[in-house]
Amino acid sequence: FHVLKEASNFFEEQLNSTNAITCRQYLEVRGVTDEAREHFEIGFSPNSRNALYRHLKKKNYETGIMVKAGLCMTNEKDSEPFDRFRNRVMFPIKDPKGRIIAFGGRSLDTNASAKYLNSPETPLFSKGKVLYNHSKAKAATKSKTPLLLVEGYMDVVALFKAGFRNVVAPLGTAITENQLQLIWRLDLEPIVLFDGDTAGQNAASKLLALALPSL
Repeated sequence: FHVLKEASNFFEEQLNSTNAITCRQYLEVRGVTDEAREHFEIGFSPNSRNALYRHLKKKNYETGIMVKAGLCMTNEKDSEPFDRFRNRVMFPIKDPKGRIIAFGGRSLDTNASAKYLNSPETPLFSKGKVLYNHSKAKAATKSKTPLLLVEGYMDVVALFKAGFRNVVAPLGTAITENQLQLIWRLDLEPIVLFDGDTAGQNAASKLLALALPSL
């Protein structure tokens, strides 16, 4: 938990650096306000092989902990570990108690092999058992507004700007049984707002098929 929080602080600091001009421009074009940046603790992972690794080393974190938390990687060719996330907009992923357990990164490189990249499975994180913005949506359920289920991070952020706080999203995968149960604990009648494209329609159909036996 500590090393992930420190990584989040690093990413937030980097978003205000001169290296993050392109990232800030992207967020501005997408309509992400300063309030939203602060609310979701959005950050930036620099386009560097090991900037985060070296930062964490200076903070006296062991390499094994960084790797176990999914922040850094190792291979036989390189003597020094390297960062998993590079040149990406960073979204901290939290558990229901509001503790950071992983990250999602949106690439700023149009040629990147993966537009979105999540942390790997770790002792704290299993993407099929977590919802993005769960802890804040849980707090918002007291307002009696309906729970909105959307496709991704940026959808949650966009709805926040429009005044909707009770919003969650899966982590780039079809909704799982575990996630469905988490959703129903927040609201027995959630509103599903997936994209209107073929992928969104397919995801909605799969969710209905998953939900029907329980209903």
